Amino acid sequence: MKHLSPEQIKFSPLLSPKEVAERLGISPRRVRELMAAWCLPTVRVGRRQFVREAMLKWWLKNGPELARTSHFAACVEASREGESEE
Repeated sequence: MKHLSPEQIKFSPLLSPKEVAERLGISPRRVRELMAAWCLPTVRVGRRQFVREAMLKWWLKNGPELARTSHFAACVEASREGESEE
């Protein structure tokens, strides 16, 4: 699993839940639920949460390796259940 340098993370643009939803093809509500469950790597700015673009790309690229962890698997399963409800 390739790690990101602090510079890559620090200077990466912040994406709103709406922007993340557009990139993932899911609803903004689902993105906020994944953020609340710590399934997506988030950054807090005041009361709002964002995802750094570099972290989202890393998260998507390393999903298969992360899937070995029980927490990530639970997040994926919860995401799939929510999609069928919408």
